[in-house]
Amino acid sequence: MTTKQAASRRTFLLVLLAFAAPVLVALLILKQGWFNGGVTSHGQMVMPPLQRAEWRQQQWHNSWALIGICQQQCDATQSYLQRIKTTLGQYQQRVVVLSVGAQAPSQTGQQLFWRSQLSNLPERWAAAGTILIMDPLGHVMLTYPPLQAGAEREQIAEQGRGVKADLYKMLKLSRIG
Repeated sequence: MTTKQAASRRTFLLVLLAFAAPVLVALLILKQGWFNGGVTSHGQMVMPPLQRAEWRQQQWHNSWALIGICQQQCDATQSYLQRIKTTLGQYQQRVVVLSVGAQAPSQTGQQLFWRSQLSNLPERWAAAGTILIMDPLGHVMLTYPPLQAGAEREQIAEQGRGVKADLYKMLKLSRIG
């Protein structure tokens, strides 16, 4: 074998290795379980989506609903959800912010509030601080569990970013509402 053939063969093997190595490494990572699959939502997906058509009101039947469950600190919940809605930019007109609870606030910026819907909620969602996202057809799509009492500002901000990211993604992909 001449040196020219050896050099040609070595070049071929290096090119082959350059293309095969990433595939082999990816396969190894996948088979060994070293890869954590991507998270597409920050909340807990409701499978199948819970139908709550009776919650849709005429005033906002074509809007997405960002629902906060509250007991005593309803004003803080309403303000928190309103700030999340504001960060949605061009999509904020498609979202209604609701506080559900015995002491739901009657702020001027709130389109609608309920005082009696807690009895219609599944038990695991009735805890104060739970956030729900409902589509215009009345399907509860995502839930966010309440934060622990005394949660750090960073945890609160992280939850807000997660709610915003999920809602933004659904609004962007949705053809309704």
